[in-house]
Amino acid sequence: MKEEIENFLAADIVILHFHDKIQEFGVLVNKNIAKIHNNISPKPTAGSALWSISANIFSLHRSILALCKNGWSLATPIILRTMVECYLNVLIITTDDASSEYFGFKYLFNFLKKNLNDKHFSEEDREGFRKQIDEGLKKLPNNIRNKAKDFIFKKSFNSYWYSPEYSGPTKVIGQRNDLKRIYALFSGATHGGLFGLNFLKGKPDDVHPNPRKDKFSQNFALIYSNKIMLDAFYSIGTFEGLQLQESYNFLRKNFLELKPLVKKL
Repeated sequence: MKEEIENFLAADIVILHFHDKIQEFGVLVNKNIAKIHNNISPKPTAGSALWSISANIFSLHRSILALCKNGWSLATPIILRTMVECYLNVLIITTDDASSEYFGFKYLFNFLKKNLNDKHFSEEDREGFRKQIDEGLKKLPNNIRNKAKDFIFKKSFNSYWYSPEYSGPTKVIGQRNDLKRIYALFSGATHGGLFGLNFLKGKPDDVHPNPRKDKFSQNFALIYSNKIMLDAFYSIGTFEGLQLQESYNFLRKNFLELKPLVKKL
């Protein structure tokens, strides 16, 4: 007989309900994008990139809740920072309509650019990478195809796919002070810092490697996961032509009403 797994979930019920609302919003955005375009995006490369990013954000959002249920909310800042970076990817692709296909291409093909010259791959593999890139280039408008070719074949590789237009995440964040603060906070955990890995422990001086059932920590992780996903899907949906302002304003109001539950941070 299997031993029953303990549920460490302690978050406020209103936050768990908000988590469900944000997931419903994400599903609705994706369904309506497919509906208005009849499953054929007018910007296929940007659309493919955003579809991939949105799926990852959705998965990470769900994983935050799973970690809380299992008592590991201390680890959620690492995932939350990744969610912020996914949102930054969305902003880069959607902010300027004229550049969206180019940035979408860069997002999708930057890793293949690196693999083209990686001798760990066989000649056959690298030829396959080249064919994938060529197929991607064919989908681009004529006015940006040469620029995309230069990015792949003439520019040096950079781990930040959006380089050289942006040198790193903080350049993308710019003067968005709300993002700047939480990105810095979550980065501490990603880099293994003492505060970064301790601020979501209910009793940080109680040092042990076991699961924790802490309401504040779970509330914090879930609230900010909700906020990041809300903003990301709003940006994606708006870019794709959806009218989301009313729904977004309602959900953002919900977020602001819940935020006092984690006011000490």
